[in-house]
Amino acid sequence: MFRTVFSILVIGYLGLVACESNPVGGGTDIAAPRRRLLGEVRLDARMMPPAGVYVWLEGFNLGQKTAADGRFEFVLPPPLAQSGGRGVSGAFNIYYFMANFRLAVTPVQVISGVLVYSTDQIDADGELRIPKTLSQRLRIGTSMQPYSVRNSDINVTAGKTDFLVRVNVTLQAVRDSVIVFFPRKVGPTISPLLFRNVATNETKIFGSAIAGFVASDIDTIDSVPVVRTLVVPIFPDDLEPGEYEIIPYLLIQDQQVPEALIESLGIDVLILGESYINLPMLRQADPLTFRVEP
Repeated sequence: MFRTVFSILVIGYLGLVACESNPVGGGTDIAAPRRRLLGEVRLDARMMPPAGVYVWLEGFNLGQKTAADGRFEFVLPPPLAQSGGRGVSGAFNIYYFMANFRLAVTPVQVISGVLVYSTDQIDADGELRIPKTLSQRLRIGTSMQPYSVRNSDINVTAGKTDFLVRVNVTLQAVRDSVIVFFPRKVGPTISPLLFRNVATNETKIFGSAIAGFVASDIDTIDSVPVVRTLVVPIFPDDLEPGEYEIIPYLLIQDQQVPEALIESLGIDVLILGESYINLPMLRQADPLTFRVEP
């Protein structure tokens, strides 16, 4: 029913090019339709910066991560570059994605390749009227001991290193329980951790040993914190001097995210590998880093 009515409205719009009223919004003004869309995303988590939220517009496959202040901006391609040169028309969703936050949506309308302004969602300047606030579902914290090492101080005897890093990963649901895939083994790698060079973004994957018993790869996390301690052996040539963020490999299982959104982040973004760091996930406001000295 909605699509039929919407199609009629689109035809009416095309037939009345000189009309300055909005055929979708019941007469509201759409002076100078545009292709630019601006907005702001906020996080309800205390002290968490709104940077890095992935904002994706379906139908156009436009995606970007928010800036440090939570702002984003889209520009639709020209109508002649859309849908075989005809310009896209329809109702589409803007999705706001941070893996450990609740997925949020804003509906927008497009007619002949341009956004409909002056609606409940978008003002006359193409700005979302209300900033979108995301609700946190899962807290992810990491800590380590020690916090630094000199490569020259690491000793290797009979193929074994004397330097071990103990990494504590803490998971806690904020409201409702959350199902988390936190694997004990991925292929040949036991309890994988990623070390991301803060300066270069280069990433290396390490296996680790679990300190204690872990029953399953999939856990239902509730308000009681769950801590897993992973012990990582480091050899002198493993890491170049610099600062590293230590990232546990885990996936949140119980949220329906459009497949096309995930694919737009990269075909391997859910797989253990360097692309995994492109999956937006806020671990803590000020991640602790592991420092390697020459």
